[in-house]
Amino acid sequence: MPLYEYQCTKGHHFEVQQSMNDEAFGRCQEPGCRAKAQRLISRNGFSLQGSGWYSDGYGGKSNKSKGSNGGSACACDATTGAPKEAKKAS
Repeated sequence: MPLYEYQCTKGHHFEVQQSMNDEAFGRCQEPGCRAKAQRLISRNGFSLQGSGWYSDGYGGKSNKSKGSNGGSACACDATTGAPKEAKKAS
Protein backbone atom coordinates (compact mmCIF):
# COMPACT_ATOMS: atom_id res chain seq x y z
CA MET A 1 0.00 0.00 0.00
CA PRO A 2 1.24 3.49 -0.78
CA LEU A 3 2.24 5.98 1.88
CA TYR A 4 0.58 9.39 1.50
CA GLU A 5 1.74 12.68 3.02
CA TYR A 6 -0.72 15.22 4.38
CA GLN A 7 -0.45 18.72 5.84
CA CYS A 8 -3.12 20.57 7.75
CA THR A 9 -3.81 24.31 7.76
CA LYS A 10 -2.20 24.57 11.24
CA GLY A 11 1.09 23.20 9.92
CA HIS A 12 0.95 19.62 11.15
CA HIS A 13 2.58 17.15 8.79
CA PHE A 14 1.58 13.45 8.87
CA GLU A 15 1.78 10.32 6.76
CA VAL A 16 -0.88 7.67 6.26
CA GLN A 17 -0.58 4.26 4.62
CA GLN A 18 -3.77 3.67 2.67
CA SER A 19 -5.07 1.97 -0.44
CA MET A 20 -5.12 3.89 -3.71
CA ASN A 21 -8.90 3.45 -3.76
CA ASP A 22 -9.39 5.06 -0.33
CA GLU A 23 -10.65 8.62 -0.08
CA ALA A 24 -8.14 11.30 0.96
CA PHE A 25 -8.34 12.46 4.59
CA GLY A 26 -10.11 15.79 4.93
CA ARG A 27 -9.08 16.46 8.53
CA CYS A 28 -5.80 16.43 10.45
CA GLN A 29 -4.98 13.18 12.24
CA GLU A 30 -2.87 14.79 14.99
CA PRO A 31 -4.42 14.37 18.48
CA GLY A 32 -6.59 17.35 19.37
CA CYS A 33 -6.36 18.95 15.92
CA ARG A 34 -9.22 18.62 13.46
CA ALA A 35 -8.10 21.32 11.01
CA LYS A 36 -8.60 20.88 7.29
CA ALA A 37 -5.87 18.70 5.74
CA GLN A 38 -4.60 18.36 2.19
CA ARG A 39 -2.75 15.50 0.50
CA LEU A 40 0.71 16.53 -0.67
CA ILE A 41 2.39 15.48 -3.88
CA SER A 42 5.82 14.08 -3.19
CA ARG A 43 8.51 12.11 -4.95
CA ASN A 44 8.29 8.36 -4.74
CA GLY A 45 11.03 6.00 -3.61
CA PHE A 46 11.16 4.09 -6.91
CA SER A 47 14.08 4.78 -9.21
CA LEU A 48 15.87 2.96 -11.98
CA GLN A 49 19.63 3.30 -11.82
CA GLY A 50 22.63 1.61 -13.35
CA SER A 51 22.62 -0.56 -16.41
CA GLY A 52 19.18 -1.95 -15.57
CA TRP A 53 17.61 -5.05 -17.02
CA TYR A 54 19.64 -4.69 -20.19
CA SER A 55 22.59 -6.24 -18.38
CA ASP A 56 21.03 -9.69 -18.77
CA GLY A 57 21.15 -9.57 -22.57
CA TYR A 58 17.71 -8.28 -23.53
CA GLY A 59 18.79 -5.24 -25.46
CA GLY A 60 22.41 -4.61 -24.81
CA LYS A 61 25.32 -6.04 -26.69
CA SER A 62 24.47 -8.81 -29.10
CA ASN A 63 25.58 -12.31 -28.17
CA LYS A 64 24.93 -13.77 -31.62
CA SER A 65 28.60 -14.60 -32.11
CA LYS A 66 28.54 -16.84 -29.03
CA GLY A 67 26.38 -19.88 -29.40
CA SER A 68 26.32 -23.45 -28.24
CA ASN A 69 29.18 -24.21 -30.63
CA GLY A 70 32.00 -23.11 -28.34
CA GLY A 71 31.91 -19.39 -29.07
CA SER A 72 32.60 -19.58 -32.80
CA ALA A 73 30.51 -17.58 -35.24
CA CYS A 74 27.04 -18.95 -35.92
CA ALA A 75 26.33 -20.02 -39.50
CA CYS A 76 22.65 -19.00 -39.38
CA ASP A 77 20.51 -17.07 -41.83
CA ALA A 78 20.00 -13.59 -40.35
CA THR A 79 16.35 -13.32 -41.43
CA THR A 80 15.03 -16.76 -40.49
CA GLY A 81 17.52 -17.97 -37.90
CA ALA A 82 17.73 -21.32 -39.68
CA PRO A 83 21.14 -22.87 -40.27
CA LYS A 84 22.69 -21.95 -43.60
CA GLU A 85 23.36 -24.78 -45.97
CA ALA A 86 27.03 -25.58 -46.24
CA LYS A 87 28.54 -25.08 -49.68
CA LYS A 88 29.79 -28.29 -51.19
CA ALA A 89 33.41 -28.28 -52.30
CA SER A 90 33.81 -29.11 -55.96
